[in-house]
Amino acid sequence: MYDLGVTRRSRSMRTVLLVFCSCFIRSGALAKTRIIFAPHPDDEALMASGIIYSALSKGDVVKVVVMTNGDAFPPATTATGITREAETVSGMSVLGLSEQNIIFLGYGDLTLMKLYNSASPTTVFTSTAGQTQTYASRGLGEHRLSQLFAWGTRSLQPGDAA
Repeated sequence: MYDLGVTRRSRSMRTVLLVFCSCFIRSGALAKTRIIFAPHPDDEALMASGIIYSALSKGDVVKVVVMTNGDAFPPATTATGITREAETVSGMSVLGLSEQNIIFLGYGDLTLMKLYNSASPTTVFTSTAGQTQTYASRGLGEHRLSQLFAWGTRSLQPGDAA
């Protein structure tokens, strides 16, 4: 009879341990990574704030990729693009998304359609803000392209970031 009691205790302890451990295993196994692509700054907030907040509250990993700088409207300057980046970081932090999970590709507004429609892979385009290269002060900002070429091709220039 004594041996039976010990067996029951050890089974119940094992059960408690399994349930306890499975809580941690399940939360990690069910966590998803969600990537939000925004054409330009503020689109991630307008179209996906609810999705981002809900995913973060479930423990999912969320990455936001902002494709352009939002620099086409007056004043069309790189300073406008950098300001829009800061606004994105600020807005996403309200939802609980850290800056390290926001990626700025740094294309000038209206440039991606020109690249897409280009007939030549060597044509260099100038953005409305006067840039012929990608720029960003956050995310991938230090990894800039030397020039914007069609089809995503480019020649490496001395001093290019890897």
